[in-house]
Amino acid sequence: MKIRRLHAQAGFSIAEVMVATTVAMLLLFGALYGTGETFAVVREGDARIHTQVHARRILDRLLKDCRYASELEVIGDAETQWTLQITPGGTASPLTWTWTAASKELTLADNLDSETVIQGLNTFQLKTLTEWVDEEEVVTQVSVEWNLSVNAGSETGAATLNRTIDLGAATWVRSHVR
Repeated sequence: MKIRRLHAQAGFSIAEVMVATTVAMLLLFGALYGTGETFAVVREGDARIHTQVHARRILDRLLKDCRYASELEVIGDAETQWTLQITPGGTASPLTWTWTAASKELTLADNLDSETVIQGLNTFQLKTLTEWVDEEEVVTQVSVEWNLSVNAGSETGAATLNRTIDLGAATWVRSHVR
């Protein structure tokens, strides 16, 4: 009896190996592309969250300064510049909050120092209610509406996003509310 061996069927041909490799590469590149897209969405979400949290903290601080002010003077308009001069109760030094339309920055200054607290503040709408208290017209309520650009900070990468966030809040000035 003769044993016949089929050498032609012993392995894969080079064409079969190349087809299998091509299919595997396509699947790998598809998975990598999907992962990259996911990271881009996460980066944009992080930028929006970090911007919103920072802006909300600054807005809360501004309104808290107004709420507990013993004296409050508002100067300016929404087209060019707003300045809020706040005299806090107690022995704290006076504060000046300034927003300029040209620079789109909100700064906070006291007698010793000045600091930019928000950049990219596109619009700053400020409304006040006034009442006559002891024969003097005083600010009794402050309401603020902001539109600011999303800031892609160092935590989120260097991408510049053309997105904005709208925030708003209001407070009564306690020293003048009866």
